[in-house]
Amino acid sequence: MASGNKSIYEPLDYSRTEIRLLWIKSEPGERPMRVELKRRSLDGQRWFALSYVWGSLSSEEKLLVNDGIEFEVGSNLMEALTELDKNMLFRRKLWIDAICINQQDNAEKRNQVRLMSRIYKQASGVLVWLGPADNDSSLVFKLLKTMADELEKNPAINQEILPGFYSESWLAKPEYGEIASRFSYDDIFAPIHDLFYRRPYWTRVWTFQELSLSRFGPFSSFLCGSDMLTCLDLLKVIGWKAKRKNKKSVFGDINPRIGSLVHTMMAGESPWSLFSYATLELPNCQGPPWNVESRNLVLIVQQTAAKRQANDPRDKLFGLAGIVDLGIDVNYDMSVSRVYRDFAVYQIGTVDNLSFFLEYAGVSRSSPRLMLPSWTPDWDFVSKESLRVWRGVTHGNPYSANKGMEKTSSRVVSGDILELPGVICDTVQDVMTFLSDVSDTSQERDTRALSFLFGCSIAEAIKNLTSGRIGVYKTGIPMLQAIFRTYCQDKHPINKALRLDVSNPTFDSEAAAFLRLLASLKLHEDIISSVQEREDVTLSLLERLVKDQHSAATSSPPSISDVFQRSGQIFDSWDSILNAATLQINEGFLSNLAEPSVIEQSPFSRYKLQPLRTRQGYIGYARATVHAGDIVCASSASSMPFVLRRQQNGYRFVSNCFLLGFMDGEVKSGLDSGAFELETFSIY
Repeated sequence: MASGNKSIYEPLDYSRTEIRLLWIKSEPGERPMRVELKRRSLDGQRWFALSYVWGSLSSEEKLLVNDGIEFEVGSNLMEALTELDKNMLFRRKLWIDAICINQQDNAEKRNQVRLMSRIYKQASGVLVWLGPADNDSSLVFKLLKTMADELEKNPAINQEILPGFYSESWLAKPEYGEIASRFSYDDIFAPIHDLFYRRPYWTRVWTFQELSLSRFGPFSSFLCGSDMLTCLDLLKVIGWKAKRKNKKSVFGDINPRIGSLVHTMMAGESPWSLFSYATLELPNCQGPPWNVESRNLVLIVQQTAAKRQANDPRDKLFGLAGIVDLGIDVNYDMSVSRVYRDFAVYQIGTVDNLSFFLEYAGVSRSSPRLMLPSWTPDWDFVSKESLRVWRGVTHGNPYSANKGMEKTSSRVVSGDILELPGVICDTVQDVMTFLSDVSDTSQERDTRALSFLFGCSIAEAIKNLTSGRIGVYKTGIPMLQAIFRTYCQDKHPINKALRLDVSNPTFDSEAAAFLRLLASLKLHEDIISSVQEREDVTLSLLERLVKDQHSAATSSPPSISDVFQRSGQIFDSWDSILNAATLQINEGFLSNLAEPSVIEQSPFSRYKLQPLRTRQGYIGYARATVHAGDIVCASSASSMPFVLRRQQNGYRFVSNCFLLGFMDGEVKSGLDSGAFELETFSIY
């Protein structure tokens, strides 16, 4: 920002697609640094684009621009300029957003953000500033450069992964002496991970777009303090390391048109998670910006918003405008609320399943200052926790609550009202709210949730089961099966895009795990502390449960249908379930916590959702924002039921909802029979 009343900016000629470029004019090391800004057309020019984190803007660092006008810059940018000042190649024709764009002119920002893809694609090189050097970063750069040189000299290493390469003897070579003395063979990649995953650079929205748009030519480089590593050298090592793990090369496994480095390094805990859901669409798209299918666009925004930060909340969306078509205008004259709402309107008009989009909306899920409609996600509010919930609950989404329903159109009227045709399925009668205290452990959450669903303690539930008082659910299946299906989200344990199928060979193992869980939770209630005692008593309880289900009047083994089967179908005997449970216990299931998938995906202990019961006796779960008296609805526009809250003149959207008995097209049957009536919800 310029000091005083003088401006360093001359207006850009948008008709010539002009940008500003920076020349360092002072002598190397001279302070304050003198720079000059010049207007240049994008056509016929070459420049270096700097990619960096703005960092703190409270710095007192100053540049002298053009005729000596003081201009304040952040400390991180000043450190980057100090290093670039030492290299004659990088002292001219630099594009740096904080200086080359007039940040006080919204119209100019709008124009320049639209040109961002060209600025980074057409650059001679992209210079990635990771920040100052630390104790390990110089050695990491030296290691990577040495490895890249060796891979270049010996292509056979890259092609065949010769035995002994990258081994302790390999590190014993003289050129690795300093590195080997600092890092052991086992942990040599840990500091690389720290440098290329954990630095603040990797946490920002804009740096993701900048790397995505880069061509990674011979001049593109990573800078850390005074150390430099070309992107091509880094990619050699990354590609080789992927092959060592018997994976496809990083370059071929993920769409190369987005940029290999993006998928290798940009997604936090997983090298390719950020765009993994859009990969199938992107290779056939023209761009950037890529016009991806609406559902994948939601996933891209969702993961970016959860994992990456921006000083301006609007940039959670605008920061992606150069790589994907957001369907909205980049306009900094619009408020945050307007930007988020316009994106929601675009999504509602294009997405074929609102359940994915609405997963991030709802009452109490946005900043009160924004005053967003309840159907509009607050992308600045999305967290890594909500991303984890999405992966466990909405991801895969094998549900079809809207199956058979005639397609109806939703629309937004008067700016803030979503008119959504649908039906009222039931009313929430009771919900169980978990403790917010950290002492509310996974066992305690599962114990309380299952007790709520059974309507009694776990001990009483087991007693009822072993005495034959199983009960029947609203849909006609045994109550134990209904609770089991609700507990594991009625999903296949491995492929979450499939429903739980009692005819699948894995069903016996999953059912056994659930019975073992009940026995274990019963012991948790009894506060039995000995692991061996837990295993012995758990097995005893399971044997008694199976034995008591067996009728003395028949010599055939008891059928799983007694407690899990859909009416009229016969599946494996209880013997197979007991054998599976026994095997789990004998393999140290309790002691080594090698939990089966049915327990790993508990919506209550793992994803912090709360169980609910409706007035008609259906069970399910939703987010903790659901209250008694809320209504459960279904619409042809959503594959999952959802919860609305009545208010004056309309409704508020609360949460997506799982309600067993309304996940497979039952609403269509209710409409045909006259049990349900189609109406239009006005959602504010």
